[in-house]
Amino acid sequence: MIMRLEAETLASNALVQAQTYLTQAGMYYAEADATDNEELKGYLTGLGDQSIEMSQFQSSLVEEQQAKAQTYFYSYDDALGKSSGSGRVSDYRSTAALILNVSASVASGAVLFRKRALLLVFVPVFCVGLSYFVASFV
Repeated sequence: MIMRLEAETLASNALVQAQTYLTQAGMYYAEADATDNEELKGYLTGLGDQSIEMSQFQSSLVEEQQAKAQTYFYSYDDALGKSSGSGRVSDYRSTAALILNVSASVASGAVLFRKRALLLVFVPVFCVGLSYFVASFV
Protein backbone atom coordinates (compact mmCIF):
# COMPACT_ATOMS: atom_id res chain seq x y z
CA MET A 1 0.00 0.00 0.00
CA ILE A 2 2.89 2.34 0.77
CA MET A 3 4.42 1.63 -2.64
CA ARG A 4 1.11 2.56 -4.29
CA LEU A 5 0.93 5.78 -2.29
CA GLU A 6 4.50 6.64 -3.26
CA ALA A 7 3.79 6.01 -6.95
CA GLU A 8 0.63 8.13 -6.80
CA THR A 9 2.59 10.94 -5.12
CA LEU A 10 5.32 10.80 -7.78
CA ALA A 11 2.67 10.84 -10.50
CA SER A 12 1.01 13.87 -8.92
CA ASN A 13 4.34 15.71 -8.63
CA ALA A 14 5.22 14.90 -12.24
CA LEU A 15 1.81 16.18 -13.35
CA VAL A 16 2.41 19.49 -11.57
CA GLN A 17 5.85 19.77 -13.18
CA ALA A 18 4.39 18.99 -16.62
CA GLN A 19 1.82 21.74 -16.20
CA THR A 20 4.52 24.13 -14.99
CA TYR A 21 6.67 23.43 -18.07
CA LEU A 22 3.64 23.92 -20.29
CA THR A 23 2.94 27.28 -18.68
CA GLN A 24 6.59 28.28 -19.10
CA ALA A 25 6.42 27.33 -22.77
CA GLY A 26 3.38 29.56 -23.22
CA MET A 27 5.20 32.45 -21.56
CA TYR A 28 8.30 31.96 -23.75
CA TYR A 29 6.19 31.84 -26.92
CA ALA A 30 4.26 34.96 -25.86
CA GLU A 31 7.52 36.83 -25.21
CA ALA A 32 8.90 35.62 -28.55
CA ASP A 33 5.82 36.93 -30.36
CA ALA A 34 6.06 40.28 -28.57
CA THR A 35 9.67 41.01 -29.47
CA ASP A 36 11.04 42.35 -32.75
CA ASN A 37 14.58 41.11 -32.14
CA GLU A 38 15.02 37.98 -34.31
CA GLU A 39 17.90 36.61 -32.23
CA LEU A 40 15.90 36.94 -28.99
CA LYS A 41 12.80 35.55 -30.74
CA GLY A 42 14.76 32.44 -31.81
CA TYR A 43 16.20 32.00 -28.33
CA LEU A 44 12.78 32.33 -26.65
CA THR A 45 11.19 29.97 -29.17
CA GLY A 46 13.96 27.45 -28.43
CA LEU A 47 13.26 27.76 -24.71
CA GLY A 48 9.55 27.29 -25.42
CA ASP A 49 10.25 24.16 -27.46
CA GLN A 50 12.51 22.82 -24.70
CA SER A 51 9.77 23.47 -22.13
CA ILE A 52 7.26 21.61 -24.32
CA GLU A 53 9.64 18.64 -24.51
CA MET A 54 10.10 18.68 -20.74
CA SER A 55 6.34 18.81 -20.31
CA GLN A 56 5.96 15.77 -22.55
CA PHE A 57 8.68 13.97 -20.61
CA GLN A 58 6.93 14.71 -17.31
CA SER A 59 3.64 13.52 -18.83
CA SER A 60 5.27 10.20 -19.72
CA LEU A 61 6.49 9.94 -16.11
CA VAL A 62 2.93 10.54 -14.95
CA GLU A 63 1.67 7.65 -17.07
CA GLU A 64 4.48 5.39 -15.89
CA GLN A 65 3.88 6.15 -12.20
CA GLN A 66 0.13 5.71 -12.55
CA ALA A 67 0.70 2.33 -14.19
CA LYS A 68 2.99 1.36 -11.30
CA ALA A 69 0.39 2.51 -8.78
CA GLN A 70 -2.27 0.42 -10.52
CA THR A 71 0.03 -2.61 -10.52
CA TYR A 72 0.70 -2.15 -6.80
CA PHE A 73 -3.03 -1.86 -6.19
CA TYR A 74 -3.74 -5.11 -8.04
CA SER A 75 -0.91 -6.87 -6.18
CA TYR A 76 -2.25 -5.60 -2.86
CA ASP A 77 -5.77 -6.71 -3.77
CA ASP A 78 -4.52 -10.19 -4.76
CA ALA A 79 -2.54 -10.55 -1.54
CA LEU A 80 -5.55 -9.47 0.48
CA GLY A 81 -7.72 -12.05 -1.27
CA LYS A 82 -5.16 -14.79 -0.73
CA SER A 83 -4.78 -13.96 2.94
CA SER A 84 -8.55 -14.04 3.35
CA GLY A 85 -8.67 -17.50 1.82
CA SER A 86 -5.75 -18.66 3.96
CA GLY A 87 -7.49 -17.33 7.05
CA ARG A 88 -10.63 -19.31 6.24
CA VAL A 89 -8.60 -22.48 5.68
CA SER A 90 -6.66 -22.03 8.92
CA ASP A 91 -9.91 -21.43 10.82
CA TYR A 92 -11.33 -24.70 9.53
CA ARG A 93 -8.15 -26.61 10.25
CA SER A 94 -7.75 -25.29 13.77
CA THR A 95 -11.42 -26.04 14.50
CA ALA A 96 -10.98 -29.54 13.06
CA ALA A 97 -7.86 -30.11 15.16
CA LEU A 98 -9.67 -28.98 18.30
CA ILE A 99 -12.67 -31.21 17.63
CA LEU A 100 -10.49 -34.20 16.73
CA ASN A 101 -8.48 -33.67 19.90
CA VAL A 102 -11.64 -33.49 22.01
CA SER A 103 -13.04 -36.58 20.32
CA ALA A 104 -9.82 -38.48 21.04
CA SER A 105 -10.01 -37.45 24.68
CA VAL A 106 -13.66 -38.47 24.91
CA ALA A 107 -12.89 -41.77 23.22
CA SER A 108 -10.10 -42.48 25.67
CA GLY A 109 -12.41 -41.77 28.57
CA ALA A 110 -15.19 -43.84 27.04
CA VAL A 111 -12.89 -46.83 26.60
CA LEU A 112 -11.97 -46.65 30.23
CA PHE A 113 -15.56 -46.40 31.45
CA ARG A 114 -17.59 -48.41 28.96
CA LYS A 115 -16.82 -49.86 25.62
CA ARG A 116 -20.32 -49.19 24.30
CA ALA A 117 -19.99 -45.39 24.81
CA LEU A 118 -17.16 -45.43 22.30
CA LEU A 119 -19.60 -45.79 19.41
CA LEU A 120 -22.18 -43.36 20.83
CA VAL A 121 -19.81 -40.48 21.63
CA PHE A 122 -16.60 -40.84 19.67
CA VAL A 123 -17.95 -41.54 16.18
CA PRO A 124 -20.30 -38.48 15.93
CA VAL A 125 -17.67 -36.11 17.35
CA PHE A 126 -15.03 -37.60 15.08
CA CYS A 127 -17.30 -37.13 12.03
CA VAL A 128 -17.86 -33.45 12.87
CA GLY A 129 -14.11 -32.88 13.22
CA LEU A 130 -13.46 -34.74 10.00
CA SER A 131 -16.03 -32.60 8.16
CA TYR A 132 -14.24 -29.41 9.26
CA PHE A 133 -10.93 -30.87 8.13
CA VAL A 134 -12.36 -31.78 4.71
CA ALA A 135 -13.97 -28.30 4.42
CA SER A 136 -10.54 -26.73 4.83
CA PHE A 137 -9.49 -28.22 1.49
CA VAL A 138 -12.45 -26.80 -0.43
